[in-house]
Amino acid sequence: MSGESNVSVNLADGEKPQVNVSLYPDGAARFEAKVLSSGVPLLKIEHGSAEVRVWPHVPTQITGNDVATARRLVASATAYLAEVERIHAERAATAA
Repeated sequence: MSGESNVSVNLADGEKPQVNVSLYPDGAARFEAKVLSSGVPLLKIEHGSAEVRVWPHVPTQITGNDVATARRLVASATAYLAEVERIHAERAATAA
């Protein structure tokens, strides 16, 4: 799979390690939401050599907090989509 993704781990004296993952998805990116045979929901993002999996906090015991977290994820993804569409439309109008 092609594509660019970056993972960095920052270690500073006396501080917690910080892990950053940056994905720059293109047409080769894959997104999948499914329920495993064990009944656990999974959201998977694959791009380049990176694979990100999103699971409920305790996969076998889904709670209202997990539902709220999934809703926040959808709200953020929806806002991201709206901004990408807006910027694309603005640039297309400028280029025309």
